[in-house]
Amino acid sequence: MVNFTEDIDDLRGLLTWIDSSTATTPSSPAAVSSSATPTTAAATTTTITTTTASTTAASSSTTTPPPSTTTTTLPKPSNICPAANNTLTTPAVPLGTVRYRIACDADFNGQDTLSSFVAATWDACLTLCNTMNYFQSRTDVAATWNVAGTGQQTPGTCWCLGGKGKTVVRNVGNVVGVPE
Repeated sequence: MVNFTEDIDDLRGLLTWIDSSTATTPSSPAAVSSSATPTTAAATTTTITTTTASTTAASSSTTTPPPSTTTTTLPKPSNICPAANNTLTTPAVPLGTVRYRIACDADFNGQDTLSSFVAATWDACLTLCNTMNYFQSRTDVAATWNVAGTGQQTPGTCWCLGGKGKTVVRNVGNVVGVPE
């Protein structure tokens, strides 16, 4: 279970803008927890359940309404490989000048994990990771998209990874975008 407590509205807004099927917006994100149910290779959807608890201050007392639960079903991610292997690309929303070389069936070693979320498309994954390069004045944030859901991860799990010491390694079922 992953807990998100800061900037959840900003991230959800960006994901909604990138791909409207990837986000659900809680009414008051004081505390949010998400869990995803991985699907089998034959399945066509991934189900994500988000539970939101909120605290509201009223006069001199604090009330805590019961948590609300939202379930979102995402289509099974569509793999861009092998056709995109070793091509240069820019994100769907091109902020800045960083271009990314796509490597299929790959992953990274020696990285710092900056963010992880489930993305319905490669473009959604790469675009959000690219915003870290743009808004933090960086050029080292890369993207790994676990399109196949290997390693007991939900299909479409996206990792934004930083650090200059990253090396690309083989990992069947993943797509990576290496900043150039």
